[in-house]
Amino acid sequence: MGYGTVSDDGYARAAATAFRHNRQVFDAGDLKAHPSLDPSGLTYRESRDSAEHPDSTPIAVWLDVTGSNISQARIVHQHLRNFMNLLLQQQYVTDPQVMFSAVGDATCDRVPLQVGQFESDNRMDENLGNLVLEGGGGGQKRESYQNAFYVMTRHTVTDAWEKRGKKGHLYVVGDEMSWPSLRKSEITSLIGPELERDIALHFVIAAVCQRWNTTFIRPERSNYGHDPEVEAFWRAYLGESFVTIRDAEEIVPYIAADIGNREGVPLDRITSDLAAAGYRRDTISLVRSTVASRAFTII
Repeated sequence: MGYGTVSDDGYARAAATAFRHNRQVFDAGDLKAHPSLDPSGLTYRESRDSAEHPDSTPIAVWLDVTGSNISQARIVHQHLRNFMNLLLQQQYVTDPQVMFSAVGDATCDRVPLQVGQFESDNRMDENLGNLVLEGGGGGQKRESYQNAFYVMTRHTVTDAWEKRGKKGHLYVVGDEMSWPSLRKSEITSLIGPELERDIALHFVIAAVCQRWNTTFIRPERSNYGHDPEVEAFWRAYLGESFVTIRDAEEIVPYIAADIGNREGVPLDRITSDLAAAGYRRDTISLVRSTVASRAFTII
């Protein structure tokens, strides 16, 4: 996947139909993933080079759609134009191909895994707008983030890695811990019979980090936004790539800034770009300080 280009008309069309599937399944009382995001029988989500996009950069954003987190998808959708403008017009990356997906709690939710495609055009808006915002979760301070990591490990293929040995950019947005292992029974139910046994989480995350610059983003204004146990959990796996932002409004500017900085764009220039994009001074300050908390920040 990853053909086509973004357009203002495309943003307008996507805004008009955003989250229509979510309304339909709730009205019908029959919650199920949109066909384009259904993980059943999942093969591969591909980020490929093409004549139109010869140097593809894969970017994956996973959103927790449980409990207090369900507003995140709507806010990210509202900021998507700014996101792509920063990546493309400011040339933070070459040929970005973006995949939006969602995760819930597979122990109790009806739609705990929704997997998008890598897209270069306004179909990324459609994938984001097709998410079911279930608002579930089991209240155990854990969600099934391990299934998102598994999809990125086993079910993604990118030319960036296969041709150039270059990692993609992966962001998981949530406020809780993961379950401690990847469960064979869950993967069989959600995707198909492809695991021989349960796998400890640290093996799954290690595999993800081999091919993806992996960051877990926790908004402070969420149920566990200040919980020290959640922070300790993710720091043990991801170190400084666990970050806390203020709220969902900062998800898009933070991701754009982090990608740009990892790709070699100086932080001072990114700060100016965020100001030109219309972000508030306090948002820019917080985004800058969060990116700067990484040891490898380019100033």
